[in-house]
Amino acid sequence: MYDSDYVEAQQKANDTQVLNNYSIAYYVEAYKNILINHGIPVKQARLISYEEVTDASIGCVGQYSYSCPQNTFITSTSYWTESAKDQDDVWTIISSGSFTDYGFSNDTLLGVRPVIVIPKSYA
Repeated sequence: MYDSDYVEAQQKANDTQVLNNYSIAYYVEAYKNILINHGIPVKQARLISYEEVTDASIGCVGQYSYSCPQNTFITSTSYWTESAKDQDDVWTIISSGSFTDYGFSNDTLLGVRPVIVIPKSYA
């Protein structure tokens, strides 16, 4: 699972340049805060897990073909999941319909699509 601690941008010593070192969790928290600021009660904000992605209700296959149904909400953009494949790679969803692993150092290639959990009473 991804680290839920987030890092905000830091400023270089004696410089006005802001370093782009936000963590994935920072962006998840930012989405959560946008909803809260609009009055939506948010119980939880996180990335989707490997188990959820490969659940029959979503339909991604991770055992042999590593693909997801195309032209769905799940594949409308490319993003990280919360699940690591191994020490170097994280499972990702790619807009072309691929369900694959990428090295976490490819951080500029993918975005985040948080799972937002709201109370049933709000729906």
